[in-house]
Amino acid sequence: MTYKKTFLVLLSVLILVSIFTSCQGKDESDIKIEKDKTFFYYYQESLEHYAILGVRKDSYTELSIPATFKGKPVKEISYEAFKNCQKLEKITLSDNLVYINAYAFSNCPNLSYTTYGNAKYLGTEDNPYHALIRPTDENITTCTVHSQTKVISAFAFSGEVETSGGLNIKTQIIDENGQYIDLPENPYKACQSLTEVIFEENSALTYINTEAFSNTSITFISLPKSVKDIGSGAFLSSNLIKIVLHNNITDIREEALDSRYVQHGPLESCPVYYFGTAEEWSAVHIHGQEADLITAHCYFYSENPPTEQGNYWRYVDNVPTAWE
Repeated sequence: MTYKKTFLVLLSVLILVSIFTSCQGKDESDIKIEKDKTFFYYYQESLEHYAILGVRKDSYTELSIPATFKGKPVKEISYEAFKNCQKLEKITLSDNLVYINAYAFSNCPNLSYTTYGNAKYLGTEDNPYHALIRPTDENITTCTVHSQTKVISAFAFSGEVETSGGLNIKTQIIDENGQYIDLPENPYKACQSLTEVIFEENSALTYINTEAFSNTSITFISLPKSVKDIGSGAFLSSNLIKIVLHNNITDIREEALDSRYVQHGPLESCPVYYFGTAEEWSAVHIHGQEADLITAHCYFYSENPPTEQGNYWRYVDNVPTAWE
């Protein structure tokens, strides 16, 4: 990778990090850019983990993501981190990897994936299904997520380029001559035909990244017990009208459940059918301004007719149904 190319990659990422941190209300002064022989990293003290920003050159044919850097976990791959690594054939992830941001592997035509259930995966040494990266085809209607999958990457099934905060991440950067340069067009199209996502039994999935299912046609989804964190705008502008969550969930990020954002405005949230108690629900961290709205649309599981007032649900013919 040339100096000019490296400069543009780092500058564009820094702009994106700045946008992200300002939207999150974080102090960007604690961000550090570092490198080793292969990768560029950034570290944010408030997050306590490193992220891969990119590579020192784009001629690698095989790479392994380190589990740690300078004693801290490497949990993240940044936006477009490996874009245009056209010679890259194999990449091995680490078990620590949780966050895979938008278009991290775009325009890597020789990169080998493991295919399963209408989706493409990248894996660790021991688990070829660690991360679901993208669908096999934009016209799929169903997707089966492998039981060993731990992460669904950002924008996996989405072709939108706008973040849940309304900021366009495909914007402009300034080159070393002070000139504005347009970032390239969105490399993928949304899976607007996707209506069903199936999670295998004993799923290991823990994190659904930003806008993973936005702009799809999913109307109902039952997330596995293992899911702990739903990323920002995960179902933004989808057709979701029902979602089942379990009491292992710890975080629901900004606009994660704003499924009908375009049609009805930013504070439309789909009903949540929750396998847990009101007390357990109160411990879930709902980010942003939607906490009261999501809670107002939350139903708590009760196999038998409830004896107390409130919102309760049970299954009727395998469909989540509110008790009258």
